[in-house]
Amino acid sequence: MSAFRWFALAFSALLYFAFRRRSNRSKLPLPPGPKKLPFVGNLLDIPRERQWEAYHRWSKELNSDIIHLDAVGTSIIVLSSMEAIRDLFEQRSSLYSGRIRLPTVVELMGWDFVFTIIDYGGRVAFAPKIVF
Repeated sequence: MSAFRWFALAFSALLYFAFRRRSNRSKLPLPPGPKKLPFVGNLLDIPRERQWEAYHRWSKELNSDIIHLDAVGTSIIVLSSMEAIRDLFEQRSSLYSGRIRLPTVVELMGWDFVFTIIDYGGRVAFAPKIVF
């Protein structure tokens, strides 16, 4: 195979994965964050020591309590104020709490009564009364 064919194959694969990755992302906007580099994102910007100082500085520069970092395709959300933490983790906790869905165990085998599998909601509040 010639060098041109190898280059064309590698370039086509790179384009395929880039477009595939971009189409899988959520359409919702992410919080602001520092400038990203291609492929590595903010990986080189994240300090190895005393990260909280860099996060605090970025949050002041961007004028936001919530910042977004991208480390080689992995999204990192940093909360830099108690107000943002309370809002997301206490007041909206029901949006982010849950257990993984196990259709084989729950739906096919009928094990929806097992306490460790029950999803958060009305039944989980009722389950401890039955168990204890």
